[in-house]
Amino acid sequence: MNLLNVRHLGMSFGGRALYRDVSFGLDTGERVAVVGPNGCGKSTLLRLIAGELIPDEGDITLRGGTRVGYLAQQVEFGEQTTCRQVVARAMKPRREAIDAFHEVSAKLSEPMSPEEMEASLERQAELQQHIEAIGGWDWEHRVEEMLDRLGLSPLIDVPMRLLSGGQRRRVGLARALLDDAELLLLDEPTNHLDDETVEWLEGWLQARSGALVVITHDRYFLEQVAGRILEIDHDGFYDYPGSFKTYMERRLHRLEVRERTEEKRQKELEREREWLDGSAKSTVRRARWRVEEIEEAAGREPVYQQRQIEIEIPPPGPFSDHILVAAGVWKSFKSENREGGECVALLESAHLSLRPGDRVGIVGPNGCGKSTLLEMLVGNLRPDAGRVEHGELTEIAYLRQNATGGPPEATVLEAMGVSDYVWLGRQRLHKRDYLARFLFDKHLQRAKVRTLSGGQRRRLALAKVIAQNSNVLILDEPTNDLDMMALHALEEALSGFEGCVVMVSHDRYFLNATCTAIAAVEERSLQRYEGDYDAYRARRPALSRAKTPAVDAATSASAKHKGPSKDDAQKGRAAKPTRAGLTFKERQRLETLEGELEALEEKKGAIEAQLSDPALYVSRSSEIGPLNRELQTLSESIQRLWAEWSTLEEKR
Repeated sequence: MNLLNVRHLGMSFGGRALYRDVSFGLDTGERVAVVGPNGCGKSTLLRLIAGELIPDEGDITLRGGTRVGYLAQQVEFGEQTTCRQVVARAMKPRREAIDAFHEVSAKLSEPMSPEEMEASLERQAELQQHIEAIGGWDWEHRVEEMLDRLGLSPLIDVPMRLLSGGQRRRVGLARALLDDAELLLLDEPTNHLDDETVEWLEGWLQARSGALVVITHDRYFLEQVAGRILEIDHDGFYDYPGSFKTYMERRLHRLEVRERTEEKRQKELEREREWLDGSAKSTVRRARWRVEEIEEAAGREPVYQQRQIEIEIPPPGPFSDHILVAAGVWKSFKSENREGGECVALLESAHLSLRPGDRVGIVGPNGCGKSTLLEMLVGNLRPDAGRVEHGELTEIAYLRQNATGGPPEATVLEAMGVSDYVWLGRQRLHKRDYLARFLFDKHLQRAKVRTLSGGQRRRLALAKVIAQNSNVLILDEPTNDLDMMALHALEEALSGFEGCVVMVSHDRYFLNATCTAIAAVEERSLQRYEGDYDAYRARRPALSRAKTPAVDAATSASAKHKGPSKDDAQKGRAAKPTRAGLTFKERQRLETLEGELEALEEKKGAIEAQLSDPALYVSRSSEIGPLNRELQTLSESIQRLWAEWSTLEEKR
């Protein structure tokens, strides 16, 4: 049955058309994913369907009485509202039905005629049947259960103003999932979720009966959840029934046909131009219609050819016998939420060693110490015990999770460094040409870093890391903010890289495409599994079972309840320890720390560049001592700030 109709939709922003004359429908129970490059209008489409925006052209109609649930990318709540109160709003229909039931029940104790008594009893029975059908009696337990499943139990009565951005997103997701809407709109629902929770969410969405429209960069998630793909491209709107894998195959065929069509058009145009140039003037005058056709074809817009990002990682230099070794590493941090500032262990006796060609993915639940481990591998943090050793020939390039690409007021061109050229192995490129490979045209190269989008900043940060010509890459969430074409290019580049890579990523598809081994944080240590992510999952049955609770949870709305049971609610609560998050001041400090670290690392890089200049030791030898002392001071400051950052980040 048709639930949603979009007819002749047109929408523009800032004079740029996002879509023209778009029409599609959505049936009850359909699960649809919206995909396309960054900035193409995916989130705008969801806002239009949700009624937050009005289209410039066309109309969007929902079947009468359709309830819509919506998780936006940016969630806003009352600052004093608690998690429990926000999520409980999704239970409003249940609460209203229960209130009506109690009101009718109370009236039954009052004097009334036999006819009134019969009508009241009939109404009471109807309400009880309705409440049981929607799982209304245990709505409070369901709120607590959902918040617990998303790691928010310790924050259940905490005001929203004290929550981090990721925690707010999870509260918004909890409310959307409990809404029991006939149409659920989810914009990047997997953000800030660990792998196990994402797999649980997949099971939940597979089990629910309502329709779904979802936006996500998580390709594993798309394959599991979506049965139809809507693609927004620069030259149109495409509708593909079937799985994400089927979509990718059909999309590739479409692009190949489009490319052949444009090549054929250009060849025909060239032949016509040759005829025009070689023909006598009298012939041209007699065939004026043909001349007009040639002129019209020459002025016609070419078939749109999307620019592709080009990521080429230069071959690595030679390795030492020992590349990088972490042996018996321990790390803990002080928790202000524990009595007496007790230390909480993140890693205990963790081991990791790299062999030539290793591409190791670090996985584990949020807050288990993955980013902290990378900081220790790089040398920004010292372990409490154990050791981290680099080989003599080991050269590390590090991509931080929140890397901005450069100082906010610097231009993209300036952020690439003082030299006009970039070396990729033995290949020398002007940095303008190098940046163009990462889709920075002349206009963007003059733009300030602070004006860039998240995806542009990520591409700039990647460009700078790759240009370091290192033999070991350490990457913290490298796929953040990248669209699918950029993700594919990065996967291809890393898979062909003969050096070593250690990476933290929540993108399971990316890990599967690039990794030769997975190192999982388990019980505060590291367990290495050879092979890709699928091989790791096959050897970790606990992860596969993560979907099971979702089916029970998603279908609990239709479970038959005799009435509210306090004992049942208590039994259903899981005691899952989770950190309580950051205070407001701590969140502010975390934000300023990232800027301070960026600035100090820029200064450190500039001094290291001076110290590596042979001219310094010939004509300016008196500067060597002061520069070394300044470098030492900067290194100590960076070490101290990284320790502070790690403590705050792991609490978040």
